[in-house]
Amino acid sequence: MDISLFNFLYSFAHRSPLFDALIVFFGSYIPFLLGIAFFLAPFFCFSDWRKRMFLFLGLALSALLSRGLFVPLIRFAYHRPRPFVAMDLDALITSSSFSFPSGHAILFFALSFFLLFFAKKAGVLFLFASLVVSLFRVVAGAHYPSDILGGMVLGALAAFIVFQLLPSRAIFPRSIPTEDHKE
Repeated sequence: MDISLFNFLYSFAHRSPLFDALIVFFGSYIPFLLGIAFFLAPFFCFSDWRKRMFLFLGLALSALLSRGLFVPLIRFAYHRPRPFVAMDLDALITSSSFSFPSGHAILFFALSFFLLFFAKKAGVLFLFASLVVSLFRVVAGAHYPSDILGGMVLGALAAFIVFQLLPSRAIFPRSIPTEDHKE
């Protein structure tokens, strides 16, 4: 099923120079803009400096855990060649590293899921953008769909681990006390 879905998505590549340029743009250049947007998200989501710093720290730790620890450990133990190497394809985006998990997917989904815990609307928007970037990397021939799915699951796991380890209740109380409950 993974190969069939890959072949279907990859079939959209090499149809026209304009669409190929869009595939490369969304798969290679939008991730830079998305990274900048993640860096700026805490400043647009919250006005309180403590919430901004907490969110920035959580995003940074999610990025370090997902892309800095999970990806190298998995790629050290599991050497899955990229589809364009395994199937001798003319990929629009190439890389010399192994395919599983997708480094872009794991990073962007870790950041998106962590953001989702504290800023729902922004988190959903970033989840959608992460999915779009990831799918365009499959269309470009750089990843299998299972690389993206693995990156999504591992990114969610990294965000959840960071969420559990950081003392979010001190910064984001579960309920706001009313005047009746103050002592």
